[in-house]
Amino acid sequence: LELREILAARRQLVDEIAVRKQQLEHLRSPLVRAQVERTLAFLKAEAKALLALLRQTIKAHPALAADEARLTSMPGCGPILAATLIAELPELGTLDRRKVAALAGLAPIARDSGLRENRRVIKGGRGQVRNALYMAVLASLKTDKSPLKARYANLTARGKPPKLAIAALMRKMLVTLNAMLKAKADWKDPRQT
Repeated sequence: LELREILAARRQLVDEIAVRKQQLEHLRSPLVRAQVERTLAFLKAEAKALLALLRQTIKAHPALAADEARLTSMPGCGPILAATLIAELPELGTLDRRKVAALAGLAPIARDSGLRENRRVIKGGRGQVRNALYMAVLASLKTDKSPLKARYANLTARGKPPKLAIAALMRKMLVTLNAMLKAKADWKDPRQT
């Protein structure tokens, strides 16, 4: 519960920072710009303090610290994603891959009726987990050493739309993290085995 509250407060600060940055782009008055810049600096300091509190809270509990260390051993899974998974998806590591994907809202849902077949969509589930995974995958695609980057290139080369490929990577990442916690094993690059 404490982790969820810290994460919620940090999310609100991050949203407010984004609003202030957009506001700053449109301001012309030097006095108003200075005021918004001071507010922005304060909000960034508060977000940084909440991140430190988040890490401190996790380290205070040995079981949570072990889970965080295991989760962050995977490239692309940083402290925010790990904390979000620990706080918002405590079932991680206890369910099979299909159930954990459905719980996070990453399982394709069929909307067929009679002879009509629609495209499968992902929806429902825990939005905060999905948002954190989305940001982690996007960040991971920007690094050269990411194992997800090659998988993304493979999916898009086979004709998958970029958003669909990202959703597939989110699910893959979640399923891998679930398996790591279930087996109590750190991440190993499958390309090296």
